[in-house]
Amino acid sequence: VLKYGPILAMFLRKHEFDIVHTQDSQMHLIWVFACKLARKKHVMHVRNNLHRKSKGLRIALVLTSAVICVSEYIAGQTNFKAKVIHNPIEPEAKRNEGSAKKASGLVSITSRVYEIAWIGNIKSQKRPDWVPFIGKELVGLGLSNFRINMLGEIRDPELMAKVNSDVVYLGLEDKVVFKGWVNNPKELIWNSDVLISTSHREAYGRTLIEAMSLQTPVLATDEGGHPEVLEDGRLGTLVR
Repeated sequence: VLKYGPILAMFLRKHEFDIVHTQDSQMHLIWVFACKLARKKHVMHVRNNLHRKSKGLRIALVLTSAVICVSEYIAGQTNFKAKVIHNPIEPEAKRNEGSAKKASGLVSITSRVYEIAWIGNIKSQKRPDWVPFIGKELVGLGLSNFRINMLGEIRDPELMAKVNSDVVYLGLEDKVVFKGWVNNPKELIWNSDVLISTSHREAYGRTLIEAMSLQTPVLATDEGGHPEVLEDGRLGTLVR
């Protein structure tokens, strides 16, 4: 902050910028300090959970000119009169066969593989370690014709190793499949019978909306931004 703040302030004055908008935790404090020095406006766009964030981020909230949050849930953490603007998501073109496909799929669950999608980076907040035990519960209910497809970037290798170990220990190698990072998982979501989100304190829940736009039912933890997205369960199933 002290090293680059004055340099950035000179940059802002030189190019006659009026407003700086930041939407990354590492950028907020540096640019808000530069804006103060240059007497420019700063807009802090908060897209992530503020729980356990650094003091620097809290300082940025005090110094900024305005705050935008991606959900009411996040806005409630800022102690600031924040404007809520949900993440923009391009709506999918409706497929004529959509409703029929989903309806027939749910009816014929006993005669085919039931596809379940789980999408999220492999880190503790997303709770990927719950997935093998969801598979275990399904098997315990007498269901065998299902597959949970996990998609995401590995942010925590040790956690991923635990997931893999649990999958093997529970004998679910053919039931829980990790597909890694997929840039555009639209087809997989479309071909899924349900999308599940086990996230803890999710800021918004973009994948839920992407799934609903493809007429895929959703099941999510009843916390964070999920109830906001699903209108307290009216648009999907929330689980405590």
